Amino acid sequence: MDTTHSDTFGKQEFADYNPHYGGMGFQPKLAFDANGFCLGAMLCKGSEYSSTNIVDFVKPIIQFLKKECGIQTIIIRGDSGFATPDLYDFCEKENI
Repeated sequence: MDTTHSDTFGKQEFADYNPHYGGMGFQPKLAFDANGFCLGAMLCKGSEYSSTNIVDFVKPIIQFLKKECGIQTIIIRGDSGFATPDLYDFCEKENI
């Protein structure tokens, strides 16, 4: 998992100033598998912190991988910006 910055111009809805990147934009959350295949993306305000709504982002991806793909061994990897008790609790509940 990771986030990235996407510059915006004009008055785009949900665009916000991100001091780290020094400009207006979005900060989407992205999830990829080990082969680089995009498993999910969530458009977020430019000022939103990485961990905001992270369980809401990850939960449907995990459910899809388990139920539709039959994958039982799942590893979630992200930087410290995603480290929250809510995500840890979710991972423990899902045996991840």
